[in-house]
Amino acid sequence: MGKKQSQLWMNKDKCIKLQKRFGDYKTYEETGGGSGENKKSIIRVLKKLVGEFNEKPSVLEIGSGPGHFLWVMKDVSSSITGIDISPQMIEISSEFFKSQNVPVNFINGSCWKIPCKDNEYDIVFQVDVCMHVGGSFESILEMIRVSKRYVVFTGPSFVEKDYINDIDKQIGKLSWAISVPMLNNELGKLIENKKIKKYYYENRPKTKNYNHRILVIEK
Repeated sequence: MGKKQSQLWMNKDKCIKLQKRFGDYKTYEETGGGSGENKKSIIRVLKKLVGEFNEKPSVLEIGSGPGHFLWVMKDVSSSITGIDISPQMIEISSEFFKSQNVPVNFINGSCWKIPCKDNEYDIVFQVDVCMHVGGSFESILEMIRVSKRYVVFTGPSFVEKDYINDIDKQIGKLSWAISVPMLNNELGKLIENKKIKKYYYENRPKTKNYNHRILVIEK
């Protein structure tokens, strides 16, 4: 499933459609995430974390797509970097940011093997990527590795209990969903081993099929 979904974004027309669906960048910034409360809730969390720093933090988005979240973060960050698996998406995003004279470092790479150094960015975030391509927990671990201080991970990759289905029970290789009890258990181990300091969840508006959550991790 992950490979099939990823391949969709190798089509430039598909990337352009996604860019248009998100809408005008400046309006997106002015409204704090457009018309959808889900996106607004994520931006509120990110900007709240920015306020925890004495100086502007460096920011990395995993699966940056057309770059609307990076655009919103541009004035509150010391540097912004976006990683995406699609060279076509990076091309489109780069063209827009260059046209606006906004410096962004775009990198072609995977959410499961982030091509960055350990502890390289102050805030690392990912919005609804692994719910489509899988590998939620693997990607969270990678985000923790490259983050100096905060990790923000979102999506209906979280399920409220241990399902009977094997794919929902898995926390292992490329599982698309993680049950909250299992995730809490694994994050608890990371706290015990001093890999992270703490974690908590912020709520997002519920959709028809999923309870969305925003996972925030502090190192």
